[in-house]
Amino acid sequence: MTATKIPYSEAAEQTIEAAYDPWLSVGMDNRPADVASLTPLIERLYADMGEPAPGVVSIQSWGALPQDAIIVHRGSAEAWWVARYRVGQSLGVVYDKEDTQGLDDTEQLCRLSGGIAVSGDGRAVYVVDRPRVVAISEDGDRLMLHREGAPAIEYADGWGIHALYDVTIPAEASWIATQDRATLAGRATEIMAITNADVRRVAIRRVGIGAMLVALGAEEVHQDTMRTADGSEHPYRLLRVVMPGADGPSLALHMEYPSGPARGTPVVEMVPPWIKTCAEARAWRVFGSATRGGFDKRRREYVGPSALT
Repeated sequence: MTATKIPYSEAAEQTIEAAYDPWLSVGMDNRPADVASLTPLIERLYADMGEPAPGVVSIQSWGALPQDAIIVHRGSAEAWWVARYRVGQSLGVVYDKEDTQGLDDTEQLCRLSGGIAVSGDGRAVYVVDRPRVVAISEDGDRLMLHREGAPAIEYADGWGIHALYDVTIPAEASWIATQDRATLAGRATEIMAITNADVRRVAIRRVGIGAMLVALGAEEVHQDTMRTADGSEHPYRLLRVVMPGADGPSLALHMEYPSGPARGTPVVEMVPPWIKTCAEARAWRVFGSATRGGFDKRRREYVGPSALT
């Protein structure tokens, strides 16, 4: 495949926008896999490798795969990938014969199944059904995988994948997605002990920063506001809180992101125990010094408890 430069134009922009909904519908398709239509493709791919045709087995979910199976393609979940190349074609990008055939084959897998896997010995190919539920929510101008109380991606046999705010939740932590907020607030210390920062962050988001701080017994030490260049004011609170595993009370800075995609999102970050005011905490975050006087080696040496984010 050779690089092709496509100049910007309104027509190109319209072509890209027109492709969005049709390809989103491919990714959201919840019909069972079309095994009969996929079998000839699978047999041809094996023939191209000089291998005899495998047995083709239909299964309802990835959870039904044998332990030795190897995932080859994730079917409709890969629609976004195929869409990029198809839109490129519609804008004038030319692929060679081999790439075009590979793209055609991949599109078939996307449109006809939830994915395929092969057995450890290669003699069987498992065709996975598409999920019966793919739960997405709007987050500003983008879509995110999100569902509370049940798997965000759920298959006909009940197997599924939990996700909150576009973060995949591991099976061992599925309680974060399934339990109600009041119950989760009662498990605040367990949430803070989660080592995966993204999973911990969305668990806290479900409970709510305020409820988490109450559950952890936070006490306000100082508060102020900071005005940004656009004239908006952002509140800050310095909190004393007892964190799991800590020898004594710790300090945390509660704030809202003042800029960027996460603007307005509340977050709490741990700060060193010698901090006295919100201004000192902000200076420590940015400059590594509570006095804004240059780098303070104490920041390099300080390792606080898990951040409440």
